Amino acid sequence: MLNEIFFPVVQLPVTRNGEPTKKTKILREDTGEMISLLSNIYTLVPNVEVHKTIQSVFGEIEPKTYFSDGYYSRFSYVLEDRTKKVAVNDIVAMMINVENSYDGSKRLRVSIDLLRLVCSNGMRVGESVYEDTFLHKSVTPQSILANIEISLLNNEEHFNTAVGRLKKMKKTKLTEEVKTDLVKGLATFPSFAINHIVNEMAKIQPENLYDMYNIITDYTSNVLEIKNTSRELMSRDLDRMIVSLVK
Repeated sequence: MLNEIFFPVVQLPVTRNGEPTKKTKILREDTGEMISLLSNIYTLVPNVEVHKTIQSVFGEIEPKTYFSDGYYSRFSYVLEDRTKKVAVNDIVAMMINVENSYDGSKRLRVSIDLLRLVCSNGMRVGESVYEDTFLHKSVTPQSILANIEISLLNNEEHFNTAVGRLKKMKKTKLTEEVKTDLVKGLATFPSFAINHIVNEMAKIQPENLYDMYNIITDYTSNVLEIKNTSRELMSRDLDRMIVSLVK
């Protein structure tokens, strides 16, 4: 249920003997549970307010996938009416991803990414159309939300640029130089991820960077079991690694 990510939260000052301190606390309003104790310069931006900002740009859309442990959360929207053709039988749609935390562990991050719709079983693509991150301090939540809205309004220009990079991948052959960079990138990940990707490479025999890209996005979308925050972040970093090889 969406209440797992959109539960009500409130930020309250911490006092001692009736006097304010340099601390603030974040509480769940529905249960009274304390989520975190932070510096009083912390700025709380509730997930539901980010959701409302996204809806103000794209209409009454709802998250398609979400993850939350009560402290860190990530949720995604898919706009299947906004699509671009990358190659024959390969179409991508716009996807909005949000990462946020209520314990100060992560910045608020909002990005527009791509989701492959045709012939790949809805694979998430590791290409960001737009990305902004915001520190939870020294600003008002209203200013953060206003900046997110302005950036989202420019989504079409960013969308075209990202699709262009994907097309460039298809033209990038797996030369020895590209393979060397790929091996260096993969070496930073856990062995279970490397083993799966290498086995798929042996089966598919990728010819260009786009083929390799498909192997990795298939793994992060359909194989990797997202069961905790570290796995979630590993999925994102794998996607970013393959995209970084585009020159």
